Amino acid sequence: YEEGSFNFGVVTGSLGVNSKGKYTKIGNSVTIYAQVDAATDFTTSAAIYLTGLPFVAQSPHTTGHAGQGAVSYADGMGNNVISVIARSGYSQAFFSNLDTGTTTHSDCTRSWNVRFTLSYFTNS
Repeated sequence: YEEGSFNFGVVTGSLGVNSKGKYTKIGNSVTIYAQVDAATDFTTSAAIYLTGLPFVAQSPHTTGHAGQGAVSYADGMGNNVISVIARSGYSQAFFSNLDTGTTTHSDCTRSWNVRFTLSYFTNS
């Protein structure tokens, strides 16, 4: 059993100083509670990949995602963000939406904010 906190980054753009998370790890299962504030890049067509998850996500299957979570608040992200997904093989997460699948920076209408809970597997 382990608890801790961490700071997020983003592959493209930058995040506000209040972008942070807390985690609980039991065995190989990790649950994070997160908020990301004032993300500045909303112009490029690249997918939004948050970095800095406390452990590398590993799918329990030969392929696929390592975990999924619920978005409780999203502002400025457009296109009805519905979930957050742990990217297997990375300490990253991305968002899915109803309209286009993976949420990109250009889906966002302005600086964006999001709050979510994510559970995923790790080999750490």
